[in-house]
Amino acid sequence: MPPAVTFADLRELEAHIDAQQGRVLVAHHFATWCTGCVDEMPLLVKLHAALVNDPDVAFVGVSWEMFMDDSPREAVARTVGDYAAASAIDFPVIVYTGAPDALIQGLGITSGTIPHTAVYGRDGAIALRVSAPLESEADIVSLRQAIEGAKARGR
Repeated sequence: MPPAVTFADLRELEAHIDAQQGRVLVAHHFATWCTGCVDEMPLLVKLHAALVNDPDVAFVGVSWEMFMDDSPREAVARTVGDYAAASAIDFPVIVYTGAPDALIQGLGITSGTIPHTAVYGRDGAIALRVSAPLESEADIVSLRQAIEGAKARGR
């Protein structure tokens, strides 16, 4: 079952990230209008499925949908929710509601583009950033190695 789509400004998004401290968090930034995001999502869904029962790892999708879609929230929630259902996403999805520059600066995103995946260690520090589409199983293996490394460092 796809997750409920929620909305958050920067402060609320940072609070969600901070609430995961003690666990490794994979935060994947995407939008339904981003071709690279759509292309890579099956690989991320597969990685999540492999780790879904690991209590030390959490996933969150951060949608940049409202950067290009000024529809009412209900319509955006429907668009993102339909995409999540069609893509078999079953981790939380948060639609960012603030200004793009605030998100990019606030989370220290250096590329300013999506797709973007960040792995946060148990202490909340960034363990890995991938500012390009995940294109192959090899990319997922590298991401999983970073997740396992972040788990091991926090014990």
